[in-house]
Order: sequence, then C-alpha cells, then structure tokens
Amino acid sequence: MRVSSAKLRRFVLRVLRQTPIPPRPVSYGAVLGTVLRSTLGLIAALFGLGGVVAGLVAVVSAHGQMWAYVFGVWFLVFGALVIIIPFWYSLRVRRALSDGLLVDASVVRLETAEGPNRRTMDAMGNGFAAGLRNVHHPLGNFEERFEFDGPGASGLQVGSSLSVLIDPARKQVLLTVGVEEQAAA
Repeated sequence: MRVSSAKLRRFVLRVLRQTPIPPRPVSYGAVLGTVLRSTLGLIAALFGLGGVVAGLVAVVSAHGQMWAYVFGVWFLVFGALVIIIPFWYSLRVRRALSDGLLVDASVVRLETAEGPNRRTMDAMGNGFAAGLRNVHHPLGNFEERFEFDGPGASGLQVGSSLSVLIDPARKQVLLTVGVEEQAAA
C-alpha cells in the first residue's frame, strides 16, 4: 500500500516526526478526515454518490419493470462500494501509522522507471517506478515487489532507499512512506 495523496503524505510524515516509535496515538477520524479531503475522497464521493442517486432514481421510477429494479440495485451496490473505499483505506493507513515500524528498503531491481505519465493520478506529477526492493526488517531482510508514484519516483534507481512502515511481528510492508532524502556528497 502506498500513500495516495500529498495531503495524506504530509499527515503521515507529521505523525512519524511527532512519534517515531510505535505505538502512535493516531485517531481514525483524523486519518479519515485527511483521506476524505484528498483526491481519492473526492473521486469516491462523486462516483459513489452518483451511483447511489442513479440507483435511487431507477428504483423509484421503475413502475414495476424488473430490468429497472435490477439496474437500480446494481447502481446502489456500486455506489455503496465506491463510497466504502476511503473508509477502508483509512483503516489500513491508521493501522500502519499506529503500529508500523519505520525502516528503510533499498531498490534491488527496477522494472519500470518513468517520468510523469498517466499511469496514476500521482504519477502525472511525480513519475512512476516499479520493481523489487529489499526491506530491512528486524526479523531479517526480505524482498518484495513494489510500485511507487510519490515524490521522487522518477528519480529512483537501483540502490535508492525508500522509507516504509512494516509490521513488527511479520515480514510485511504496511505502507510505503516515500523516498529517503540522500545526503549531499
């Protein structure tokens, strides 16, 4: 999982600066509020509410026609599922922030390293990189595939370092925070 917007990235970095060692006191409401004010929240609200409204209009104006009820229920379910996305994402980010241990991961192999493109919304400004990273976990290093479209993605190369939040009890990355700033030589 990666941080999905600049606002959420700033929130995550602020929490990590305030409390670098877990457990961190992070409320679900604070994370949800940040997610809902992001692009993900806006898109989910627009498409979700659009689906719910279309579904309600179809069900109300069905007048006994079965296909209209099926169409309406399908749109209601679609809209509800889209609206749930930011709530589910906020739960995952909150868990990563409250329990995750901040460690480094080094890029072992890059399969894709592109400048700004249309692959994702964040990639339009940051670029996109995908490949294999070596995560430095207290239980032992492990390799994991990754995709990253945050700031610095277009400049990633083999040997670059990423900050990640990991599950302290399992070899699992919970959240990719961002590219480690390299010290000037």
